[in-house]
Amino acid sequence: MDIAKIRFVFYFIAILLGAIQAWNTRFYMTPDGISYLDIGDAYLRGDWNTAFNAYWSPLYSVILGFFLYLFKPSSYFEFPFVHLINYVIFIVSIVCFNFFIDQFLKNKENQKSLPNWALYSMSCTIFLYTSLKFTNIWISTPDLLLSCFVYLITGYTLKIKKESDKSIDFIVLGALLGLAYLTKAVMFVIAFVYLAIFLIFKIANFKKVILSLFVFLIIASPYIFAISKEKNRVTFGDSGKLNYVWQVNNVTAFYMVHWQGGVEESRIRGLDKKIQNVDCGNPKHSTRKIYSSPDVYEFGNPINATYAPWFDPSYWYEGVKPDLNFNHLLNFFKRNLKDYSLIFLVYQGVLIICFIYFLLKFKNIENLKTNIGRSLFLIVPPVFTILLYALVFPELRYIASFVSIFWIVLLSAVSVLKDDPDSVKFGSATLITFLLFTTLFARFSSSDYSYLKDFVNKNNVPLNYEVAHELEKVGLEKGDAVASFGYGHLAFWARLGRYRIVSEIPDKDIKMFWSISKDKRLDIFNIIKNTGARAIVVDTVPLDSVLPWRKLGNTGYYACLISEVD
Repeated sequence: MDIAKIRFVFYFIAILLGAIQAWNTRFYMTPDGISYLDIGDAYLRGDWNTAFNAYWSPLYSVILGFFLYLFKPSSYFEFPFVHLINYVIFIVSIVCFNFFIDQFLKNKENQKSLPNWALYSMSCTIFLYTSLKFTNIWISTPDLLLSCFVYLITGYTLKIKKESDKSIDFIVLGALLGLAYLTKAVMFVIAFVYLAIFLIFKIANFKKVILSLFVFLIIASPYIFAISKEKNRVTFGDSGKLNYVWQVNNVTAFYMVHWQGGVEESRIRGLDKKIQNVDCGNPKHSTRKIYSSPDVYEFGNPINATYAPWFDPSYWYEGVKPDLNFNHLLNFFKRNLKDYSLIFLVYQGVLIICFIYFLLKFKNIENLKTNIGRSLFLIVPPVFTILLYALVFPELRYIASFVSIFWIVLLSAVSVLKDDPDSVKFGSATLITFLLFTTLFARFSSSDYSYLKDFVNKNNVPLNYEVAHELEKVGLEKGDAVASFGYGHLAFWARLGRYRIVSEIPDKDIKMFWSISKDKRLDIFNIIKNTGARAIVVDTVPLDSVLPWRKLGNTGYYACLISEVD
C-alpha cells in the first residue's frame, strides 16, 4: 500500500476528530488553565516577579499570553480561543509524530516485522488513541505541547542512530530537550535519561553528547536561575515535590483545607482509617485564616492573580518537608492500586489485547526478543517516565506520548511470517479498526461530554461568561477583589471578568456558615469586608435575608455588594 495515501487519510481523520473535540469543549476550563493564563499575562506585561513560578513551567503560558495579547479575544471568546490554540498545538503534534514515525520506519528496514504500511497505520491509530483519549485538546495544560517535543526528541535520536553524526543534529537535540524542560519541569530529569542512552547504547560519542548537554543547559539555566533566586535555594521546579507531599504524605491540598502546617493525621482517601501521623513542616507564608468555624481564609497579597493559592502553590507551601519514609510510599501504592490498574490495564487494555493477539498469531518469540533488544534504547525513556510518575501522581495525560512510543516499538517488534501475507493484512486491519473505533466511541460519545452541562446554562450561554457579565452589570470592574463561597479554584468566571478572589469559605464549611446565627454571619461579612473585597459571590441560593443578595441572571449564582450593606 502507498504510505502517502495512508498519511493523507490519517491527517484528515486526526484534524477532523481534533476539531470535533475542541469545538465540543470550547467553553470548558480547568484550574490549571486559569493559572497558565494568568502567568502568560504576567510575562506579557513584564511582571517578572509574578511570572517566575516554581510550580508551573513557562513555555505554555508564554504561548497563551502571546496569542491572547496578539488577537485580544473578548471575554466570551477567551476560553474558545484557548481551545483553538490547543487545537493548533495538536496539529503541530501530528507533524512531529510523523517525523518520529518516518525515522522509526527507516530504522526498521532490515527487521522482520509487519510491512511498513501496516506499521504506519497502526502507529497513527495509536497516536490518535493516546492523543485524544489520554491527553485531550480540552484540558488546558502543556501536555500536548510536551508531546510535540517528545516525538521530535525520539525522532532525532533515531535519525542520529541511523544516518547522522552532524553537530547540528546534536545542537537541535539539546535545544529540544531544553524547550521540553521549559514545557514541563519533569523533563529536566528525563533529559539526562535521553542523553545517557546515547552513551549506554553507543549511539554517539561522548563529545557529541556533551554538545547536546551544553545546549540543553544554556536553554534551561536562565529559568532555573530565576526560580532558584526567587526561592533562595537551588531548584529546577517544585511540582514533583509538592505532588509527592500531597499524594504520598497526604499533606492537605489547598482545595480541601488551606495548609497551615504542623502534624496532620493522614487517612486513606474515602475511608476513616488512619495510616500515619505526618509532620511535614510549617509554611513560611501561608494563606491567612481570619475566622474559625466556619473557616474563612484571606490571600489577597502578595500575589496578583485570579486565584492566588493555585497560581503559585510553591509559594504557599514553601517550608513543606517531604517525608521519604519507604512504608509511606508503599501505602501510597497500595491505596492507589485501583487507579494504577485503570491506567495500565483498562485504558491500555486495547493495546495489550492487540499485542497478545499478534504474539499468539505469529508465535516467534526469539525474533521478538531480538527486535526488542534492537529498539531497547527507545523503550528506556518511556518506561523510566511511567515509573517516575507512578511515584507521585500517575495520570494519563502526563504519559500519553511515552505510552504511544512504547506500544509502537513493542507491537512493531512482533516478527511475522513472510509466507502468510493474508494473516498480516487481517491482523493489521483488525488492530487499526479496533483502535480507531475505540478512540471514536471513547472520546466522542454524547455521554463523554455530560460534564459540560455545568459550563453552559439553559439558554446555551457560557455559564462563566454570564456570571462575569452579570457582575459587571451590578457594578464590578476589572481588577476588583471579590470573596467566594466554595472552591475558588473552580470560579472560572473570575478570570473572564478579570476579578481577583482574595478570600473564601471552603466548600466543606458553607453549610456551617448558613447554619450559624445572623450576628455571626454579619461578623464574618465585616471581616471579609476588611480584606478589600467589593463583593461576595456564591453559587447556591442564599439561606438568609441578612445581606442584600442579587441574583446573577439565570446562572444560579448570587452576589452581595459590600457598598450596599449598612
